[in-house]
Amino acid sequence: METDKSYVQRANFKEYAVKIIKTLLDIAEGKQIEDQGYIYTIYSLVRGNTENPGIVLLSIVENTDMLITGLKNLNSSIKHYIDELTRYKTPAEIMDVLFNDYIENIVDKAYHRLLTSDNVSKLRPEIVERLESKSRSKSYTEKASADLAEIRE
Repeated sequence: METDKSYVQRANFKEYAVKIIKTLLDIAEGKQIEDQGYIYTIYSLVRGNTENPGIVLLSIVENTDMLITGLKNLNSSIKHYIDELTRYKTPAEIMDVLFNDYIENIVDKAYHRLLTSDNVSKLRPEIVERLESKSRSKSYTEKASADLAEIRE
């Protein structure tokens, strides 16, 4: 704890504590992780020319991790939803839910975005091709290596 000139006390947390608190607040507020945009960020980063390829590669890895985490969460949510749906309901109730609630809460949201605007399959071939091309460039790999060495000391 520290007290400023106006006698207001402020709590200082370690970096990991801030992340945990933010995650807990997001859960308490019912926020869902948005996957929208990760694939476009990766796509934009891989297409751009930059003076700092090491930083770009780190950003690509970070966004790829977030995309994969989001896809795993979506898969888990769908499985959980189906398990809960089929546990105690009659076939007629299940059909009703599938035609109404499921389309509104699952298909119309993250899954629909994934199939349309955030379609990974649409952008993946160009991303892979560009990364492979950059990996064959000696000057690019040397510059990226130097950047990463500087960043990670």
